Amino acid sequence: MAKANAGAKPRKGKIASGKLTFGFAVGAVAIIAAIVILIAIGYSQQNHNYVQAELGKDFQLSVNESAYIGSENLAVKFLGVKEDSRCPEGAMCIWAGRAVAAFALEKNGAGMGTVDIEAGKGITTDNGYVVELVELGPHAKVGERVDRGEYVATLRVSTQ
Repeated sequence: MAKANAGAKPRKGKIASGKLTFGFAVGAVAIIAAIVILIAIGYSQQNHNYVQAELGKDFQLSVNESAYIGSENLAVKFLGVKEDSRCPEGAMCIWAGRAVAAFALEKNGAGMGTVDIEAGKGITTDNGYVVELVELGPHAKVGERVDRGEYVATLRVSTQ
């Protein structure tokens, strides 16, 4: 006794004899590959949201924000304020105090380490970059404290 569908061919994209047809399998792989690529692009853009900066020119960073100097393939990230003992505005102090901020440096995608820089001063890296903390704001006022997340660093990066 012959089967009714013995001569019928399976349609493309349908399951035939417990196996996926070739066209369906290729399509599924292509869709999965496209999703993986889109996720990777989104992740890459999210984690490389830099402030664009130029060598020798001032730029500002908020806490946990990074700048990228494309001509040098150099990135600088403002990690936060380690110390702010500056005399508050409106107060009379014996000592002016100081403010120190921490930064992470990266060259060609490789970490160069972290540096602490005092406001109004700079450091020179082993690679010959001069990183200056031109200004750190806001400045505290009498009776008020500055939240660690409110700080903005004005930096300048140059070469020796």
